[in-house]
Amino acid sequence: MSSPRDVRIISLNIQHGWNNGNSMPSFFMAEKKMIDNLDRITKLIQNYQADVVLLQEVDQISPLTRKIDQLSYIQARTGHQFSAYGASSELRRRGKPLYSAGCGIISRYPMTDIENVKFELSFPTPRKGFLSATISIPAYRQAGPPVELTVVSVHFVSFDILKSTSRMDQIERMETVLAHKKAVVIGGDLNISMRSRHMSTLMSKLNVTTHHLGPNDKHLRTYPAIKPQRRIDWIFASPHLTFSDYRVFPERVSDHLAVGSTISL
Repeated sequence: MSSPRDVRIISLNIQHGWNNGNSMPSFFMAEKKMIDNLDRITKLIQNYQADVVLLQEVDQISPLTRKIDQLSYIQARTGHQFSAYGASSELRRRGKPLYSAGCGIISRYPMTDIENVKFELSFPTPRKGFLSATISIPAYRQAGPPVELTVVSVHFVSFDILKSTSRMDQIERMETVLAHKKAVVIGGDLNISMRSRHMSTLMSKLNVTTHHLGPNDKHLRTYPAIKPQRRIDWIFASPHLTFSDYRVFPERVSDHLAVGSTISL
């Protein structure tokens, strides 16, 4: 485990546990294969000794993934005590959930001020959103009050054929919700590459920075996992926080590669 003022964070789009080379669902995936995929994700988290896990495309209930509560499954095996789930895409029948997918947070530290935000509908992609929580980190050597850090798991729309401003609208929605937060770490599948016109807008509006934006950072590409061509999965932090580690993991546990970072407070 990292020192009390260092927080190890992993962000990963788990692709509903499918672990496919493409974005299409496996309608006939066996339960054993689904469990094996979730176990691989858990092992990656454990090997990095992550304090906070930010997940996207997490199924709470879905007939495509054998109705396994994926966040609860992973949390139970990491041994972390705290978690939060936020549905962004749901289907209900007579008030009963038939399908629920969204973002999740698993934490070694207590969480408060949990807020789930759904973005506006997009077409033809499922609705996206973000989940935020404030974690309370013990002060160094227990001297002084705990340090509070807001962590965010986010998934931006990949494309929206009906509304060209969807991604900008999503950035501005996050800006509104997070404006009063003092120390923030944001991780997720942003579907924004390094050269995207949205990158500078995102960092400016949310007042965050990230590790290296140089054009030669090929080792930080995350998608597709089988042969990464684009860096679309990120971890950002408030400017007064320091990245003492930033990496992309080679393990293929999804159609995205996971991003890990140690944030020094």
